[in-house]
Amino acid sequence: MNNMKKIGILLVVVLFGTGCTDFLMEDNRSSITIDEYYTTQEGYESLVNACYSTLRELYTDMNADDDNQKNYTSLQGLTLLGTDLYCVAKLADQNDILDGYFLLTPDHAAVSKVFSNCYKSIQLHNVALSWAEKTVQYDQLPTRVAEVRFIRAYMYNMLLEHFGGVSIVEDAFDTPIASFERDSEEDVFAFIIAELTDIKDLLPENPEGYGRITKGAVEHLLASVHLSRGYAEFAAADDFQKAEQFATSVIENPNYDLLSEFEDVFRVGNEENREIVFAIQFDRSSLINGVGGHRAHCWGGTYAAKTPGWPYRSGQIRPTDQCYLQYNANDKRYMASFMTNQYDPYYDFYDDGKAESDKVITDVYPHASIKYDSANPAPANWVFLDEYTVFVPFGEEWEDSDYPWVRKFDDPLAINQYDNSRDFFLFRLAETYLIRAEAKIKQGGSGDADIYEVRKRSWDVMPVNATIDTILDERGRELMGECKRWMDLRRTGKLEERVSIHNPSVLRYIDQGYDPFNGGTKALRRPIPTDVIIRDAGDYGQNEGY
Repeated sequence: MNNMKKIGILLVVVLFGTGCTDFLMEDNRSSITIDEYYTTQEGYESLVNACYSTLRELYTDMNADDDNQKNYTSLQGLTLLGTDLYCVAKLADQNDILDGYFLLTPDHAAVSKVFSNCYKSIQLHNVALSWAEKTVQYDQLPTRVAEVRFIRAYMYNMLLEHFGGVSIVEDAFDTPIASFERDSEEDVFAFIIAELTDIKDLLPENPEGYGRITKGAVEHLLASVHLSRGYAEFAAADDFQKAEQFATSVIENPNYDLLSEFEDVFRVGNEENREIVFAIQFDRSSLINGVGGHRAHCWGGTYAAKTPGWPYRSGQIRPTDQCYLQYNANDKRYMASFMTNQYDPYYDFYDDGKAESDKVITDVYPHASIKYDSANPAPANWVFLDEYTVFVPFGEEWEDSDYPWVRKFDDPLAINQYDNSRDFFLFRLAETYLIRAEAKIKQGGSGDADIYEVRKRSWDVMPVNATIDTILDERGRELMGECKRWMDLRRTGKLEERVSIHNPSVLRYIDQGYDPFNGGTKALRRPIPTDVIIRDAGDYGQNEGY
């Protein structure tokens, strides 16, 4: 969908409150009225493109309302912090609110923004669906409508994963609504599955432009949703079976294939590869209003771009010790995911036009299992795990810069924190295999072969009698940093168990005698934002533990 990257967005969506009253503001560039414009094919296509752009906003907004947390996106905060593999990079000014659970309240800006962005998107999609019958009927219209319904279902799934039951709103409205009824978690699951099932065969396997939603993307999401519902007390008897079925359909689709090298999946300039089932697209010419891909900005040393040739990084999120230790020393994903040889300047790593002999390596981070041997000392610039560990006693600071930075999202062309133009992979085939492996295990079968299919290109070791813990370990290595972890741990019921062992913020609270999870309730859902509850004239209700 390369042409979509460069299409200007006609609409600006403004949310007054949080999911309660939306208005579409028309950027009227000519004398054409909105009634006239959206009845044309060009007008409706622009409306669909605007729907796609809401995925960008969900994944790239920075939490600018809180100066101490503005350097990671709201969704990064909710999906990465507070897990076993990621923590805050610097303990200061309550930066560990999401990480430690104990202080998380319904007023947190990241919670409000994710909730708000999802409903802003849903309302725009409802508007697009309301115009579908009024616009000119053209050949691609049924496909476009299916694309809109898919993104709306994705937004509902994001709300469901974080907040549980929420309001299912299918109607477009342009006047204030005083109150919304909150639907049950079971009903939201049913709505998402019904929507995706209905549109699955309306979408092509090979769209006319790269980046548009495909049948494979729908099947991947269906597999994921059925897998998640399979753990619920109201699960359908065949949820895990359907998760396996839909994952198999994607895996057997000849349009997708695992690349032979993990590093090639994330190689700069190789975003359009056969492993990608669906991605949010960016390019440098369309980074308007500061809306770029911010996934790399939070990783790495604090404000490294003060030095020319270094990335502009805030260093607000960093891997835990466990994140490094989860990789076997022979697993090629370790070096492909982290900057193990740090150059000065940093971006020399990507400069193929510069002779290696002319590059300066300032720090070398060997695999985390390698320990310094005083009898056989390593080079002076080697930095070992115990030198940059984040697990330190309460009241002390941990290292906030000198550790292996996450490099898999690097954009060497980015000048500042806003213009990372690399695509963000929502679904890729490696995850599809791991979904199928998990579904097989939950049915009493073996997921060994699927895990090995993903693992073998990086670490040629066959798993034996894989369990859900094996799945979580493999997802941790393969999907490191890809905004999946909190949902994975919550789904499998492993969040409190793993976080209590590996997350340093949680460990520090536990050491002080606190229960960060409030009896377990804070580990299961995020709070409904305060402004939603206040603005709703009825009783919207708060999640347990808040």
